[in-house]
Amino acid sequence: MAETDAKQSQNWGANAVRNLTNAALTAFTLCIGISCVIILAATLTQTRISSVTIDGVPVSIWKLDSIREQWASLRAQVASQSDEIHKAGDQRLELSDKKSRVSAEANSAKQILSQHVENLSYKVQKADPDLYNFLISDSDISDKIARINASDAALRSNPDLHVAELLDSIQKAYTAYVGFSSEAKGLEVQINSVIEKTIGLKQGLTTTQDSINAIIGSTKVSKGGSDSANKTDLDEQTRTRIENALYELNPNNSHLSTLMNTLVLLQPDVLALSLVLLMGILGSSLQILNSIFSANQIEVVDSDTIGNYVLRISVGAITALVIFIVSKAGIPVIADTTKLGGDAPINPYFVSFLAIISGLLSEQAIVTVQNQGARLFASGAAEPDRWARSDLTSQMETQKLAIGVLADYLGTSEDTARSILTGATKATAEQQRVVAIFLRSKVRDLFSDISPPPNPGSAGEQK
Repeated sequence: MAETDAKQSQNWGANAVRNLTNAALTAFTLCIGISCVIILAATLTQTRISSVTIDGVPVSIWKLDSIREQWASLRAQVASQSDEIHKAGDQRLELSDKKSRVSAEANSAKQILSQHVENLSYKVQKADPDLYNFLISDSDISDKIARINASDAALRSNPDLHVAELLDSIQKAYTAYVGFSSEAKGLEVQINSVIEKTIGLKQGLTTTQDSINAIIGSTKVSKGGSDSANKTDLDEQTRTRIENALYELNPNNSHLSTLMNTLVLLQPDVLALSLVLLMGILGSSLQILNSIFSANQIEVVDSDTIGNYVLRISVGAITALVIFIVSKAGIPVIADTTKLGGDAPINPYFVSFLAIISGLLSEQAIVTVQNQGARLFASGAAEPDRWARSDLTSQMETQKLAIGVLADYLGTSEDTARSILTGATKATAEQQRVVAIFLRSKVRDLFSDISPPPNPGSAGEQK
């Protein structure tokens, strides 16, 4: 019972470690996949921006980024100025609306005041003909009120007029009228101030936009030199493409946008090789996951297994890099080398596909490179003649092999065969292979390019 519990506990622990490892591999693959998406997007963006040309000459992405810094500052200034103009317009509308209401109140107060003045003129017609004539004249209402104020005491003391209450109403209506009129004039001053401010902002906006046009136009320089006087205007289509590229290069406040901008500004070769390595790692990771979940080749997870996973992933990455380099060299390891070889523009999708399958099929990819290498070096010189590293007759005796049989295989005499075995005579490439097969060994273990030292005994016999 105790043994069964111990075995179950051991199996549970192994399953837990296996599940944890599988989860870690899955998470790792997802992270690599996300990284591949980001790198691929950056590569596509860089390729698209690099396609911007002026008169057939590509515009450097780093030149565009240098222009972008000034352009972004001016764009922010344009946005600020436009916002100020919009606010000034809203303020002007608000003040105009308020002035209209105040002016209406002033007109209403003036009408009431005029009615009171007219009533007063009828009452003083006989008592003060001069005042009556002035009040019915076309004089300004303020002058009429001033004349009434001057006659106020006399009018109030006249017991036949009974105009005290009317005079009070006139003073109250005039005070209201003056207040509304003053407020309307103040609002008019504010409106004029806002109008002047708007004009200044619009002039500043025009100046800023001219600066933006000059900066974008600096991407094109006439053949006469690089002075601003020599800069030529851009056509509308080219200007739009450059401005779109500047928008793409201008990061916002998000971390992803900043990261993308940093990647886009990398050297194209560095970005392409990073894409190749990541895609190779992704292919190897997919291969491992496929063997775990689909092919049911679940291994016992231990340090050796984890090391094997790391090795397989590393091999996938390096294999993808090797295949990419071989393809760029123009060696036909793929169906159409024109898509990648030499100085052909790199297709990010094709590079990604090639790197992924190199990682997925790393063993086949290595064999392919080996075969291409064998074909490449097949036209080289033949195997050189070599000497025996040591006296091989001892191995003949150990294996109880006859020198005569070897001589027959070599097509030589026994003396020549013995001379080859002792290192006195060089063996041809074919003779090296025959001896290696006869002694059940490898050519490189039996023969060397370095001649053996002279035998002192042989030298003495010769003497």
